[in-house]
Amino acid sequence: MDIPASIQAFWSAYAATLGHDPTPRFIEAFHFDDNAPSADELAALVLAGRKRATAALVWAYEDAGKPVPAPGDLSVVTNFAGEPLCVIETRRVQIVPFDSVSAEFAATEGEGDGSLAFWRRAHTAFFGRECQRLGRSFSPSMPVVCEEFAVVFTGRPPQLQDFDHVHVFVADRARAEAWYARVLGLTRSPELAFWATGGGPLTLQNPSGTIHIALFERPVQPCRSTIAWRVGAQAFRRWRAHLASMLPGQVTEEDHQVAVSIYFSDPDGNPYEITTYEVEAAGAAGPRLATKSAVRRSAARPSGSTRRNSG
Repeated sequence: MDIPASIQAFWSAYAATLGHDPTPRFIEAFHFDDNAPSADELAALVLAGRKRATAALVWAYEDAGKPVPAPGDLSVVTNFAGEPLCVIETRRVQIVPFDSVSAEFAATEGEGDGSLAFWRRAHTAFFGRECQRLGRSFSPSMPVVCEEFAVVFTGRPPQLQDFDHVHVFVADRARAEAWYARVLGLTRSPELAFWATGGGPLTLQNPSGTIHIALFERPVQPCRSTIAWRVGAQAFRRWRAHLASMLPGQVTEEDHQVAVSIYFSDPDGNPYEITTYEVEAAGAAGPRLATKSAVRRSAARPSGSTRRNSG
């Protein structure tokens, strides 16, 4: 299925975190329910991690000519205005009569107080409107698609893990090394000693290896230290995509053999770095992939998406 233009940039950002094109698994972009207050409230529950399921009438899928979701399918949840909020992956699907929906499933939907009683009240109202739209009669035995899902992408900035090291510029590196050892107890990092040749940094660390100072021998200059954060490979790929989107043309990437780093600056020129030592898993830099509801979902209702909710 083609990606709608309204979510193309969001979908591309998600694809960039994977290193492969997930488009064949995409089935729809949608908002919950059939009104703005409820649609936006339910989307917020998804983002908060409380709502992990949704329900729709089989009849709605049939009316729209769409297949019922299957495990592994990907959808984009939007607000009522059609703005993308997150990507969800379908994990489990069951079709049961309305009056056989379980208390466990109602709790997974996470709406109201999470009870089956609330679920039945809310969905009786919503499915009642759906049945009217579809020319059907509400029935306790009508088939309901109970879909459980997981959020796999939100577009929010990834979480930073740790400070990795700080760049310090010194006029005489040998003298500085002695001072840092004497005053702060920082000594050469054995694993990174090879970087000190050919103008690279001399990396000092504390005994536990949790703090690193990279000494660069340069002419004296106004202090402008580079703050570097360390992340895992998956987060690194997400930062690569996020920064490319937020700071187009202002980000560089360098492969240091045992690490790979992204460099960028704030508007005042203060430099920052995000680095990972999981080089192979981080993948190479370069062009990334450029390039579910009228009801469950209603992808801004392009042609009447069917996966719901009132909840």
